[in-house]
Amino acid sequence: MNYEIDFFEKEISDYFLKTIFYTNLHIKKILKDKSIIPKTFFVSSLSPIWTRIIANCIKLNDGEVLCLDHGSGSYLYDMTNSYYLHQDIDKFITYSKKLLEYYKKGQKKFFKRKLSYSTYKLNIKNKNSIEKTMIVPFGIDNGYARLTPLPLDLAKFDLLSRTLKLLKMKNHKIILKSHPEYENEVTNKYLEKLGVEIEYEKFELLTYQAQNIIFLHPFTSLLKHALLGTNNLILFDINYPFHEFAKNILFKNCHLINCKVTKNGRVTFNKDELWKSLAEHKKKVTNFRDFY
Repeated sequence: MNYEIDFFEKEISDYFLKTIFYTNLHIKKILKDKSIIPKTFFVSSLSPIWTRIIANCIKLNDGEVLCLDHGSGSYLYDMTNSYYLHQDIDKFITYSKKLLEYYKKGQKKFFKRKLSYSTYKLNIKNKNSIEKTMIVPFGIDNGYARLTPLPLDLAKFDLLSRTLKLLKMKNHKIILKSHPEYENEVTNKYLEKLGVEIEYEKFELLTYQAQNIIFLHPFTSLLKHALLGTNNLILFDINYPFHEFAKNILFKNCHLINCKVTKNGRVTFNKDELWKSLAEHKKKVTNFRDFY
């Protein structure tokens, strides 16, 4: 008998049973007073369990749930795992005709019921360029389930720390683009010590654009916004499973820094590739706006 496997099987089983029990308890409590349940619910993500509970209550009360695609991957890689966004909803609103086709095809595979789909258009305005380098770090797991090929939190911090120090060596003025809702990988004191600015504002609402933007990963909606701008883009690539057409877009519109992961999980890259990418501003040549 493998006691380690048996222990985790029991832990996981207990966790799911308790989750189901308490979720059901909250739903029943809300349904006791239907006057507090809205008829329409507009949401940007169904990841949080509380959002799911509210969506279920609205559906059980003959209401309508609409979900807006936050498009973390911008359809650059296989997004099968993003279909959780389509549960418990009536209408899904995305930003691309290409994504519309992708989701409709997936709907037939993953759902028996029909969903309504529509698109909205991104309105990206030209902004004044400033001579600074923005860096977009990984989000930290902070106890949440980690999806491959994302590195561990310690490796994320290590990569960010080394990249910041390299940029400071070349006297770059650095802006760390923090996620508006998530914790930073590093503390504010550490960033202040390095002289790094922190930007919390949503990317599309910024009144400026940094001359260079370094993405330590592609799993962010910022990437699609940046691809529509005029910034010099640099993307760290740990051999991500990009769609072939998406990789062609990336090759033509941004510098790809090839990274490797060591046996102990550390992400490594050639710093000369980084210097070259920062020195050569890559202009956008693919009409990404029309594509999306």
